[in-house]
Amino acid sequence: MKKILSGEYIVGYQIVPRKYVKMVLSDFGEVVKTEFVVDGRKQPSLETREIMLSNQEKYMRQRTDAEHEKTKNDSLTTLLTTVDEYVAGENEDKMRVHYTNEEYRNITGSENVDIQMKVQTPEVYIVVRSGSSDFAQLAYIDTRLQCLQDMSFKLKTNSANDLTDAMRLLHDDSPARHLESGQQKGGNFYCSGCGANAQQAYHLDIVFFHYLSLFDRQQLVLAG
Repeated sequence: MKKILSGEYIVGYQIVPRKYVKMVLSDFGEVVKTEFVVDGRKQPSLETREIMLSNQEKYMRQRTDAEHEKTKNDSLTTLLTTVDEYVAGENEDKMRVHYTNEEYRNITGSENVDIQMKVQTPEVYIVVRSGSSDFAQLAYIDTRLQCLQDMSFKLKTNSANDLTDAMRLLHDDSPARHLESGQQKGGNFYCSGCGANAQQAYHLDIVFFHYLSLFDRQQLVLAG
């Protein structure tokens, strides 16, 4: 709790609280009804972007628009290709540029710094706690829409350069399987424990696969 209050651990804000009623049988054989609330947690995307910018800005080339205008197209393309950020057909001013490992080492003297790993380290954005029905999961649409609308707000670097972030969605169920503890609705990885592909469901040797425990899932989240 001290680390949460100090800000070392961020637990986000309560979202989509839903009240449920459970019935249990008491020691006297009576049915007892108890209400409880299940909710999710979210760190708003704007705060997530601010944290990521704070962590990554030192790895970015802080050039002004005037400096970029003086750079020849061939030179700019070469620099973008070097850091694997060149996308054919995309406008150059939309591509974020980071130092290479060698450039950063020459500037700071720091050894063994993997720039790509640093800038691709994720932040926990939203933790969903809901049933598997479409109705329960669609309850999170409004709060995610709010974050999507906030993407229009541009952050500024310390050099006063505007930063435009883009939200990209991954259409796959395997990453979700690693972090959830429950049964999915179909997909190619519908086993919440062993991680087997749907095509392997009838193979007997699949039972010897490594089981992903709740502790394992927790470590994945804490590791980012």
